[in-house]
Amino acid sequence: PKSVNDHQVHGPAQIVEEIIADIGKNVQLSRRGQNQWEIQQGSATVHIYYIEHSGFVMGNAHLVRLPKNQIGKIYEYMLKENYGLEGLFFSVNNRDVVMSFFIQAKHLNKKTALPTFKNFFEKADHYDDILVDDYGAIWNKSAE
Repeated sequence: PKSVNDHQVHGPAQIVEEIIADIGKNVQLSRRGQNQWEIQQGSATVHIYYIEHSGFVMGNAHLVRLPKNQIGKIYEYMLKENYGLEGLFFSVNNRDVVMSFFIQAKHLNKKTALPTFKNFFEKADHYDDILVDDYGAIWNKSAE
């Protein structure tokens, strides 16, 4: 391993890695591919992507799965929370509850993106507990 050169990034990917380091995470261990990072934050697994062809940096955290019954209250809660999340939003993919953010890569800089990343990491770990404890959501297998 000592003879292998460290992967060099540039542009938006470099800014993403600088932000990951600034929030105290190990950049090398978080890399999952070119322009892809995966980071464990408490009980949430956070995925960050720089999608070069679309020009976006995106964060996704698959928090929990919807229960089979009584989902109206969860949807109502997520819609209300979306209103005040400032740059973050809930969505549902199949039965997975996902928290996400998007930043145009051309507007990506540490000064403005660092607060979004910090908020994303904090909220992802915060909301999965609320959705399970208060609304009956089901832990993803990776969080069990």
